[in-house]
Amino acid sequence: MIDLILSLSVLLLVAGVVGSFAPLVPGALLSIIGVTLYWWSTGFTQPSITVVVLLYLTALTALLFDLFAGAIGSKAGGASNKTVQMAAIAGLIFFFITGPIGMIAGVTGVVLAREYLITGESKKSLKAAAYTAISVLGSTIIQGVLTGLTLIIFLAALLI
Repeated sequence: MIDLILSLSVLLLVAGVVGSFAPLVPGALLSIIGVTLYWWSTGFTQPSITVVVLLYLTALTALLFDLFAGAIGSKAGGASNKTVQMAAIAGLIFFFITGPIGMIAGVTGVVLAREYLITGESKKSLKAAAYTAISVLGSTIIQGVLTGLTLIIFLAALLI
């Protein structure tokens, strides 16, 4: 039975890595579920609590990048606080309605339109929107790296 659970856990961790790049797949959450499933199946003894905490922190960091990168990028690009808040809300809504590509387009469009309405400056609005788009795309790469790291650390902990 433990072999079946281990296989399922590894499958969930691999799905977590793939999910970091795939539309509407919660990569970091799949990674956390995979770790938790295996840990539970061993009576919470393997991997050690230290490793599990490290795995959770790594996966949760990926989740935070997923949720907040667009807003942080908007702010770095010079967007107002209200625009950043609207972009975060729009990102969440667009993600569930249109998936990641729609989310990127929606968040970028909200930042572009709102900043242009506030400032009337197309250059400033485009800068804020570009920072937003780049940060969301960069976040995807970071999520892939972090969920991949979660998988590698998990496998390494099993071999030690």
